[in-house]
Amino acid sequence: MIKNDLQYTVRFASENKEQFVSDLMHRSDAKSKRELKASLKEIDESETRIKTLDKIIQSLYEDKVVGKLSEECYMKMSENYETEQRSLTDKVSVLKADMEKSMNKTEEIIKFVSFVNKYSDFKELTPEILRAFIDKVLIYEKQKVDGHYRHTIEIIYNFVGAVEIPDFD
Repeated sequence: MIKNDLQYTVRFASENKEQFVSDLMHRSDAKSKRELKASLKEIDESETRIKTLDKIIQSLYEDKVVGKLSEECYMKMSENYETEQRSLTDKVSVLKADMEKSMNKTEEIIKFVSFVNKYSDFKELTPEILRAFIDKVLIYEKQKVDGHYRHTIEIIYNFVGAVEIPDFD
């Protein structure tokens, strides 16, 4: 089944390269724009909170120095704020890395198309071809449909994810 789906996908991509790339780019752009907007908002909120925490920690230290705050109270409060600040800094790093990955989708589509060109007429599914194209195969729980049990299987390709190919024969 994987071999048949892969052959069909590769054949479609080879014979309809412009449409295939256009569809992938359109799907990627729509998804990326939504994710980018959400990530930018989250990064902005996190960075604003990090700056606020800097001010709070500075104020706590000043209160401790002038004697308004005990050493024990200062340590507890500053530790909590510093932990939150580290967590937010890590979160911002992850979000920025995800945004960078999302922006590299065009390169990933080009890599997939280069594999299509390289393996456009394979007859046998070898481990090399499988590793080149397939990221993972998801097999869902069987369901009873019209008195028959059916499994839904989704093939996730490297670089482009799940691909829906229209009938083109």
